[in-house]
This record gives sequence, structure tokens and C-alpha cells, in this order.
Amino acid sequence: MRTLLPIGLTLVSLCVSLPAFAQEEPALETPEKVTVVNEPLPIERVELLGIAFDAASAFPTVPHVKNRARAQFEVVEACFALGQPIWALEYSKRIDGWRKGAGFAEFAAYCAQRGENSERVQKALADAKAIANQNGDEEQDGQAWRRDLILVKVALAEYLLDNESQRGELAEAALSSGNATVALMLGTMSSEELLEREFEALAKTLEQNDFENSRDLLTILVDLFDRNYGDTEKRKLIEKRIRTSWGKLPLMIRMELLMGLARSATKHAEPTEFHRYRTEAFALFEDFNWMPETRVPLEAQWAELRFLAGEVEAAKTELEQAHKRFETNRDRIYDINRADALRPVAEAYHAIGLSEEAGKFYALVIEAGVENPNSRPRVDDLVATCCSIAKNGFEPNEELRKRIREIRSGLGSPW
Repeated sequence: MRTLLPIGLTLVSLCVSLPAFAQEEPALETPEKVTVVNEPLPIERVELLGIAFDAASAFPTVPHVKNRARAQFEVVEACFALGQPIWALEYSKRIDGWRKGAGFAEFAAYCAQRGENSERVQKALADAKAIANQNGDEEQDGQAWRRDLILVKVALAEYLLDNESQRGELAEAALSSGNATVALMLGTMSSEELLEREFEALAKTLEQNDFENSRDLLTILVDLFDRNYGDTEKRKLIEKRIRTSWGKLPLMIRMELLMGLARSATKHAEPTEFHRYRTEAFALFEDFNWMPETRVPLEAQWAELRFLAGEVEAAKTELEQAHKRFETNRDRIYDINRADALRPVAEAYHAIGLSEEAGKFYALVIEAGVENPNSRPRVDDLVATCCSIAKNGFEPNEELRKRIREIRSGLGSPW
């Protein structure tokens, strides 16, 4: 299953960076029933979300309707992550295709998790169901997962709203089908039974060589590993199952899983365990030939984890090394991949508290995103960078904000 979310709106004009509706909270149809509102967010970050959605909406519908919706949905996801459900809903309304339904369903689940059961929540659920059921031929074209993803979110919202009896049935259905999205959310509400069913579902998906679901289910196990960290026996059991299951998956997945285990170790102040996972991960770097656009972001993320483990100077050194690797191998990296490779370096500098360095690298990321003359990769990079800055709480200076606006205004043919 894929993760849902993304949002956006159009700007009043290119010289005004905020979406029109962002200058004033959208009117609510049933204010007496509303319990969920946008959390306070600096206007600069709202502006970035507006620019990102506007850039995503610049894609011509023909032939880029799928790229357009995917990029718009990325902004919706950022809005939910930043506690901006009203913007998320408004942006979702402007998406064409199945992701609109995903946004509606996510909005309903978001509100339900926070105790709201209002007319707008019920309307979002009804609209999500209608979109999910629009295409009856999805089973034949292999796209049933799109419908199922929406309906699973709908089911979760309905369970949260008023039907606790659905919990067991929903958990069983989610795990038996390998639906990681719901299983993960339900995982916060169950323990022993979920873990056993998780093992069963993982064994089944591995037998079927189902790459996507195996990856998602192993990610759930990492989450369970973290939540059961204090239970040494159970923690070791989960780690053993993860290790015996990742053999057929790409090395990148193994690296992601090791990173998840290491993050849990730092969270629980276990430096010895953190270094055990880190050592294993860096052995993978040396044993295999990684493309620089893959290795640089991973090294930056490991540096950030090292900072979280309390090793500040070592983290700074590793970030410098990641940047040096990028510059040394710049010509080996396709121009459409350079911003993606460098963005995690900027994010890591901000995470460790070096705002000046983060600003310098975000500026490099922005320029790397316009090296290709076509607007399609430029949109993808601009959306990703705006969302990154907003989600991570980095405060760009006026020069960087101006440059972001310039890039948005320059989007156009060729696509």
C-alpha cells in the first residue's frame, strides 16, 4: 500500500506567494460541530505550501494528469504533517483522479482521530467512497490497490468515529491482505495479537514475492520493535524476524530497516546498539557499489542519527563528507537526481541546529533543481524542496524565498 496525502491551491498572482484562500481561513459549513482546525503555522511556511501546490498545478493536464495529481498530493501530505487539515481538504478538492478520494478519506480519518464527527467529515467519507467506486474495472487493470487504499482509510475513520466492534475485523482484514497503512495505525492499539498476525502476513507476502507489501510489513515490525523496546525478549524476536525476512529485498530496504532500528536505539539511549546497527549499515556501503545519488542521502541521514545519539562533532564531520562525495561525483549524477541527492544534507544540517549551513545547502538544492531545462523535473524538485523546508521548520531568508518565487514563475514549456 502507498501512503496517502498532499495539498495545494492557486496563487492570486505570481507576485503574491500565498494561495488566495490562505489569506483567510476557509468558511466552515457547520461551525458548531467543528473541533478540528488548522494549527498555528508561520505565514512563511503557509506560503511555501501554497507555492508548492501552485507549482504542482502548473502541470498541463494533458499529458501529465498523473504527475500533476501525484505532486499535488505530496503537498496535501505535507499539510496533514504540519497540522493543516483545512488546507489539506481544500487542496484535495482540486486534485483530479483517485488521489482526491485518498485526500478526503485521510481528512475524515484525521478528524476522527481527534474526536470530530461533523457534517463535513461525513461528506468527506461519502465523497471518498464515491470516488473509490467510480472505476469498476480496476481489478482487471491491476489498480485495485487504489480503490482499496481509499476504502481502508474510510473504514478506519468509521471505526474511529463510532464502531469499536470493527477493530478486530479491520485488523484481521488489513493484515491478511498485507495492508500496511491500516495495520500500522491499528498497531498503536494492539500488541500480542497484532504481532502474531503481522508475522503471518509477512510470511505470506514473502512467499508471494510481493515486494511492496513485504517492505511495508517490515516497516511495521520496526515500529513494533520500537514500541516493545523495553521487553528484551520480544524485541529480539522482532529483530530476528526482520533479519530473516529481508534477504530477498533490495539492499536499500535493508538499509532503511537498519536505520529504523538504529533510530529506536538512540531514542531509548542505547549507544552500543546504535553503533551495532550503524557498523552493519556502513559495511553495506563498502561491500557494494552504491550510486552516489543513493549513498549521499543515506550518509546524511546516518549523520543526523549520530547527532541524535549525542555525537555532535562526528555528525558534522559525516555531513561534510556526504557533501564532498556529492561534489566529487556530481557529473556522475543525472541532473534530475541532484536535488534529491542533496536535499537530505540540508535537512540534516537543520536537524543538528546549524541553520546557516542548512540555508546554504537549501540554496544549492534549489539551484540543482533547475539544471534540467524541462519543467517536469523542475516542478517535482520545487514541490519536494518547498515541502521539505516547511515540514522541517527551517526559516529561509528573503533571498531564498525570492528565488523560490522566481523558479515558480518561470515554469512553462517545454514539459
